[in-house]
Amino acid sequence: MKVLVIGREASDFMVPLFDGLRRQYDAHVDLLELRGIDKVRKPAFSGFNNVLDISLAIKDYPKSFILRSVFSGYFIKKILSAGNIKSAIRLAVLQRRMLPEIKKYDVISVQFITPELFDLFDAIASAKKICVTFWGSDLFQNNQDFNILTQSKLIRIASAITVHHKEMQDVFLSKFGREYEHITHAVLPVSDKGHLQIFAAEAPRREQHIARFKHRHNIASHKRIVVVGHSAHALDNHISIATALLPFKDELYDRICFVLPMTYGAHNEQYYNEVEAAYKQVGCQYIILRQFLTNEEMLELRLASEVLIRLSKMDAFSWSLCETLCAGNVVIAGAWLPYGKLRGNGVIMQEVYEIEDVGEKLLDVLDNYDEYKNGCANNSVNTPNVFVKENAVEKFYKIFADE
Repeated sequence: MKVLVIGREASDFMVPLFDGLRRQYDAHVDLLELRGIDKVRKPAFSGFNNVLDISLAIKDYPKSFILRSVFSGYFIKKILSAGNIKSAIRLAVLQRRMLPEIKKYDVISVQFITPELFDLFDAIASAKKICVTFWGSDLFQNNQDFNILTQSKLIRIASAITVHHKEMQDVFLSKFGREYEHITHAVLPVSDKGHLQIFAAEAPRREQHIARFKHRHNIASHKRIVVVGHSAHALDNHISIATALLPFKDELYDRICFVLPMTYGAHNEQYYNEVEAAYKQVGCQYIILRQFLTNEEMLELRLASEVLIRLSKMDAFSWSLCETLCAGNVVIAGAWLPYGKLRGNGVIMQEVYEIEDVGEKLLDVLDNYDEYKNGCANNSVNTPNVFVKENAVEKFYKIFADE
């Protein structure tokens, strides 16, 4: 079986999944990163058979190739339908480049639907089999980047659709139609429990990590570290959480230090300023992390996250949440978030039904911290077991092979 994975990012999820497909089923799996080969993370080069170096920029193609692309029926078709010569040239060049590549593979696996994908749509449509995997924001949002009408074109030609879990499946079917139920599969594309076990193995030394983190960031030893969110996306509800905590500022003062990991995801500087202003109002010490963290820094942050507040507007599945759970820390999560696979496997989280409830819940956790922490004792075992039970590699193989 030859598989071409087309996606925007060779993530921590994708590499172990497709490396497992290669090792367990002797599949040949190549990767095409639509933003360019320079965006591919180092682990992907060993996780895939080949990482294709195919540019979507017309300036990277020789004039002779562009001329041959223009003298084609496909170019005429595109200029008649689009009425834009520049766009028609670009699409004709990409069609000529991609069509022979697509025909080499038994399966095209689209991972995360993004706008640039549709520059290759006609070539992809010629594939023997197309499997589309939604990752979260590409399903939950409907805007210029994630347009339901554009996405529907791809759904109509797909042989199979995968989403992370049943909750996402319900969203997909409600959005695109129940007629796709027979080709839709709920499977979490994660097979790397070993990564989570790194955090579980360090959990017995958690107090040392907390002490080092506090020392590095000048946090008094008596204060609890309360981490809010995992990114600089407004979807993390940073400001709404701060607003909900305002009535409790006197009770929280000098008891906690907020840590906001905002190392990626912000669209502009203004959002950082608004978040900082909101937490300054709460009156507690706060730290905003803006620089990308090394693996060692990330490990220490997860282990030092004595309390994690995870009240995002939406989520598909959170790797950072799982890391924090494996580290043995207390999590306050939104009951609306689709963490059924965790709940169903005995993973303990404290849940609130409204953001406005987070103040009372946080105070209760702080007042009874040892009791809540002891209640999380099995999370370091139960969380990785979610991925063991999922058996994602076998499930994806069967989807690709029509078994």
